[in-house]
Amino acid sequence: MAGGAVLSPTPSCHLALAMAESMTRLADRDADVVSDELRTELRTELSKHYTEEQLAALVLWVATTNFHDRLNATIKEPAGSTCTF
Repeated sequence: MAGGAVLSPTPSCHLALAMAESMTRLADRDADVVSDELRTELRTELSKHYTEEQLAALVLWVATTNFHDRLNATIKEPAGSTCTF
């Protein structure tokens, strides 16, 4: 990024972020804020940009990151710090 250039996220990046948000916002899912039709549309769009293997890796990465975030919140350990319990 020489000269202060800013990179714009690609459409596939936006879709991956939307998938991550839909996976981790459980309160929205329980309240039906995100409809099944919208989830189906998201899956359809994701399949245009990612292979099944790539989608599986993304799902695993998001789930693992979410697990670590919730674990850190539970034990009140800031992300990036060394666990001392």
